Order: sequence, then structure tokens, then C-alpha cells
Amino acid sequence: MGNERASATMEYKAVGLSTLQQGAIGLTGLNQGLELVSKGFDLVAKTARLADAAIRPIIQTGSSFEQFNLQFETLLGSAEAAHDRMEKLFNFASTTPFDVSSVVEAAKTMEAFGIFSEEALTRIGDASAAFGKDLVETTLAVAGAATGVGWR
Repeated sequence: MGNERASATMEYKAVGLSTLQQGAIGLTGLNQGLELVSKGFDLVAKTARLADAAIRPIIQTGSSFEQFNLQFETLLGSAEAAHDRMEKLFNFASTTPFDVSSVVEAAKTMEAFGIFSEEALTRIGDASAAFGKDLVETTLAVAGAATGVGWR
């Protein structure tokens, strides 16, 4: 009877150990599954941040261009004239080292001072690029000199 009891106890221990091992294996698998889910969420979050970083400037740029167009409409007196001017400024910016925003700001400054012409913008842009200066600052200096209004 003693051997039977010991044998039964060993069987229960073996079954218990086997069950614990299976449980541990199951927990390991569950842990690995949760790690994969966590990595998946991290990937989704990173993708969302990248999408936001890519889309936000496009939206902001569109908003800026609409604002520029409205400003030119005020300066030039009509939506058609503003549209034509913006088109010319986009073309100008595409052939120069200056970004559209700087070109538009320079053109608005020139228009406000009454000295805008495509030739003047080209010359100011050439001088600005030659001396490595900011286009808007160069435009302000030229506009101030041309109109006798001092800046600084």
C-alpha cells in the first residue's frame, strides 16, 4: 500500500508538473503574443506620427497660400490680379534658390512700397543670392533706399 500511495503521489506530482509546464508554455506564448500586439500598436503610432508630419505642412502651406492670395487681392484690388501675381511668383520661386514664402513676402513688400516689377524682383533676388542674404531683408533695404524710408 505504501508503494501504491507513493506511486499515486508521484503520478499526481508528474501530472501537476506537466500541467504547470503546459501553463508556463501557455503563459510564454501569451506573453509573446502581447509583445507582438504592443509592437503592432507602436508601429501604428509611429505611422500616425509620420502621416501627421507629412500632411500637416501640406495643409499649412495651402492655408498660407490662401492667405497670401487674399493679401495680394487687397494690395492689387482684384482676385484675378492676385491670382496672376501669385502664379508669376510661383514660377519665379521655382527657378530660384528662394522658397515661395520668401518670394511672396518680398513681392508684398515691394508692392506696398510701390516698387514692384518682375525685373526689380529678379535683380533683388540676384543680389540677395550673390551676397548670401535673406531675400526679404534685401527687399526691405532696397525698398527703404528707393523710397527714402529708413529701416533700423
